[in-house]
Amino acid sequence: MKNVVYMRFLKLFLILNFFIISSVFADIGCNLGREIYPFATGQVTSSGLPIYSSSYPITIRTWTNDPNCGILNSKIVSQNKQCVVGNNSFGTLYYYNASDNNCQPVNVPIDTLALLGLLSVGIMGYYFITRKISI
Repeated sequence: MKNVVYMRFLKLFLILNFFIISSVFADIGCNLGREIYPFATGQVTSSGLPIYSSSYPITIRTWTNDPNCGILNSKIVSQNKQCVVGNNSFGTLYYYNASDNNCQPVNVPIDTLALLGLLSVGIMGYYFITRKISI
């Protein structure tokens, strides 16, 4: 009986870790030096390089007090793989987190606590379903 409870807990733990870890660097974009192009077209070149749309680039900021909005260059990580923006501009694939873009709206406390609330409701629901207790 303890092994069954342990396995259920382990499955839940692994699922939650997957979502938490995958949200750290959730996005990939093509960097052309001073801008990251975040929207892949779903197409590839004849040599297999992914093609990114040339619209809505995100500026890469070089220092914290840079007046331009965008993502700080210390918050992006290179994949060391090539990509193409439009039809002829070669760049490098980079991981980034869209929430590091200071052009985005500012989070309010309810935004940061929503995951915690959802998690607690899920745990309570799991408890009630497995224990067959009526509410």
